[in-house]
Amino acid sequence: MKSERRHELQHNELADWIARSYETVRPYGNAILAAVAVVCLVAIGWLWWSRQSAADSATAWNSLYLAQVNNNPDDLVELASSHPDTNVGHWAAVVAGDMYLATGCEQLFTNKATAAQDLRKAVDSYLRVLQSSQTASLRERATFGLARAYEALSGTRQSQGELDKAVETYQTLVEKWPNGAYTEVGKQRLADLQRPATKQFYDKFAQYDPKPAFTEQPGTPGEKLPFSTEALPDFSSLPKLDADTEEPATPESTPADEAAAESNMQPAAVKSEPEASVPESAVPKPPTEEEPGGKKPAEEKPADNAE
Repeated sequence: MKSERRHELQHNELADWIARSYETVRPYGNAILAAVAVVCLVAIGWLWWSRQSAADSATAWNSLYLAQVNNNPDDLVELASSHPDTNVGHWAAVVAGDMYLATGCEQLFTNKATAAQDLRKAVDSYLRVLQSSQTASLRERATFGLARAYEALSGTRQSQGELDKAVETYQTLVEKWPNGAYTEVGKQRLADLQRPATKQFYDKFAQYDPKPAFTEQPGTPGEKLPFSTEALPDFSSLPKLDADTEEPATPESTPADEAAAESNMQPAAVKSEPEASVPESAVPKPPTEEEPGGKKPAEEKPADNAE
């Protein structure tokens, strides 16, 4: 009985607390409902934004892979500009810098002006990553690429102390990432650039001006060559082609032409050499009956028939 009474008293206390709470909250019921509605809308908006962001990120990554396959750095720069503070944008800038760097290094031996333009674009791409990205692997790769771009720029006529910038950037790479993927290469380049012979080489290479292609050809580049129809050969003597058979048309033959053709087809007469004359005394004559030794052949007599 005591336990039942205890439960009844507890139940009554709970009911009283609910009633008092309801009366206290009742004036603020509309505000509470509005707050709940706002929370629901925020949750729905966050879910929608997350899905849209995921779809946009997937599209951006696909664009990155496609531009990389097509070897188009301009599309990568545009992608990095449209996604400035995202991981895909930073990767697009790094890959674009690598492409510009490779093209610029190739152009150093053919066209210094074009090489300088591509190398400047590579520097801008790497600096964009270093200014906005906090990912260690991206920053390390961008630092190494920036050092290489500065080193390549020191071999152009537009160089403005890039060799010293390359040394500083390699030094930063070695100090910040002592166990990184590019540390050993950075140490080798740093030691090489600090030698006087290397600096002399880049000074001389900056003065090197490669000749453009086809400079040995006659004439002035861009000048139109003179043309005259009188210089063309005379094609009137060539046989005309038949429109139906695409073969040279056979001219009509005349009786005189046929006779000449037949005479040309006959073989020439072969002249026989004259035979050597032989005296008559040297030619033996057949024996006669009057001459000695000339016997007339005996006539064969028919055999007698035995009776």
